Amino acid sequence: MPGRWNLDKIEVGQSASFSKTISEADLVLFAGVTGDTNPLYLDEEHALDRRFLGRFAHPALLIGLMHSAFSARLPGMSGGVVTEANYRFFAPLHLGDTGSATAEVTKVDRDAKRVIVALCCSNQSGGRIAEGEVVLLPPREEVEVDS
Repeated sequence: MPGRWNLDKIEVGQSASFSKTISEADLVLFAGVTGDTNPLYLDEEHALDRRFLGRFAHPALLIGLMHSAFSARLPGMSGGVVTEANYRFFAPLHLGDTGSATAEVTKVDRDAKRVIVALCCSNQSGGRIAEGEVVLLPPREEVEVDS
């Protein structure tokens, strides 16, 4: 039996963060999982020959970092589902850089049972790398059934 919508623990202004240093393994494994083998992510010489000053994380990997900030770290959001998303990318997060992602609840629509979360990712110097916004359908709480 489905439970009620889990909106009780979610409030505007709640925030959470997640940080990760991008490693060689991250780039190779992500390319293997997704099939995105763009040489900008995997070939240092190719990336240096462009204007990017070396290899950097796939944009979709940055999205994953930003999602990690809310999916298991914001109260009430573990098990939620993204129904809409919008992202913008400003600069690369290079191999060896640390990406710090933050997520902040900006709206809780209890009638529509949706939560809007603003996302931001910066590097270790505080430089803005990416930002976004997601609309989430929060998980249902389990309801105990008397036997």
